[in-house]
Amino acid sequence: MFDEKQIQKFYRYCLTLTKNEEDAQDLLQTGLEKWLMASMDEIKAPESYFYRILRNTFIDYVRKVSKRDISPLDTVEESKVISLNEKEMEDFVADKQAVENLMTNLPDQDREVLYFWAVEGYSFQEISKLLDVPKGTLLARMHRMKKKLQARSPELSSEVF
Repeated sequence: MFDEKQIQKFYRYCLTLTKNEEDAQDLLQTGLEKWLMASMDEIKAPESYFYRILRNTFIDYVRKVSKRDISPLDTVEESKVISLNEKEMEDFVADKQAVENLMTNLPDQDREVLYFWAVEGYSFQEISKLLDVPKGTLLARMHRMKKKLQARSPELSSEVF
């Protein structure tokens, strides 16, 4: 199964998705129940698989209760992907408080990418593998997120990015 450190990481992820402690606890519990019912023989990457369980459970819940809108996954043609220097993007230092304030106002998918990058410290390559989304799409999302944040509050976005 998972150790305490991993469970805490999963809880933080659930909290990022739900924006509510009780909902995060419910999501984690439901995810663990689904994990225990899964056939362990077929699971090659347990952590990625469990993140997928949590994300899909959250999406199902949101669709069921229509609590908030979920935007569809970005479908970016390769010709429209912005060429960004990955090293430059990963070298930004994020202020924890500023990130927490921003995350409450971001769409679910942007919040998810920002969580894995800024809070958990994953590289875009790792996030790409974890979420099964092309790396170029993630870099484009981050670029668009940065532009939106700069438009909203230039002083705050310069602290984060």
